[in-house]
Amino acid sequence: MRWKPLESFDLQTAYAACAATTRKAGTSFYWAMSLLPEPQRSEMFALYAFCRRADDIADEPMPEEQREPQFRQLEAELAAIYSQRQCADLEMAALGQTIWRRRIPRNYLTAIIDGCRQDSSVQVYTHYAELERYCHQVSTAVGLATTHICGLRGEDLLEYATCGGVAVQLTNILRDVDEDRSRGRIYLPAAWLQAEGVTSQQILAGEDSPGLRRVARRLALRAEALYARAQRVLRLRERRALTVLELVQVLYRPLLHRLLDRDCAVFAERLRLPSKAKLSRALGYYAERLLPPLGHVWNPHRPAKASS
Repeated sequence: MRWKPLESFDLQTAYAACAATTRKAGTSFYWAMSLLPEPQRSEMFALYAFCRRADDIADEPMPEEQREPQFRQLEAELAAIYSQRQCADLEMAALGQTIWRRRIPRNYLTAIIDGCRQDSSVQVYTHYAELERYCHQVSTAVGLATTHICGLRGEDLLEYATCGGVAVQLTNILRDVDEDRSRGRIYLPAAWLQAEGVTSQQILAGEDSPGLRRVARRLALRAEALYARAQRVLRLRERRALTVLELVQVLYRPLLHRLLDRDCAVFAERLRLPSKAKLSRALGYYAERLLPPLGHVWNPHRPAKASS
């Protein structure tokens, strides 16, 4: 198949719509994307807008019989892009241009939809392997699409995106245990909880316990090991080319450290990185990126502090 751009809309208007969606979402990813040069910045906004739409379908309160048709509609619009048919939506037109310019494989984007569909239908993950598969769908797939936008390929990149994507999603899961229980969702592996004597009823009721903290710590240390592995797998030159993925890790990994510092109390105040701290870490990352000889004086990926 010959790769070519789609021209359903004025592309500047289409990409501007994606940027507005990303900015309105108030996500930490907006910081990382805004620092990219063009056209990568606009392309990342288009990818985020697509992910946001899929995520909103999963999270918006609605009867389940209305949710699946919306997922199917999104799949149909994606299929139209890969069939080189005209787009009927501004944000999807921008995504289409990005897909054809960067040659993003279709299975990456369908995996994102499948993961969000799973969000709305699966309420318990029995084993860690099931949870990791879900992380691959909603996070690793995004990372792999991002490597195409950054213009990089290779086996090392697959491992980097896999480890980093799962680590970031596990961090999200640990940060949002309290919020997810209000939706009736439990992402912590049920087998791990059962081994510690923690019931789903206790979690849904927001009950803290030593067993729950041990499960959260076990998952946090798994995530920390994945962050470290992601940093080892690529050469510094390659990591610098993946600015947006690196910045996401720089902004999310400290949340994991804060959780470990407070003994993995998942029902305490929601983990967040203040705006000043985000800016400080982002600027520190750029100092390390642009001035490699000074890299040894500031390490954005400090190891997790041990906690008792």
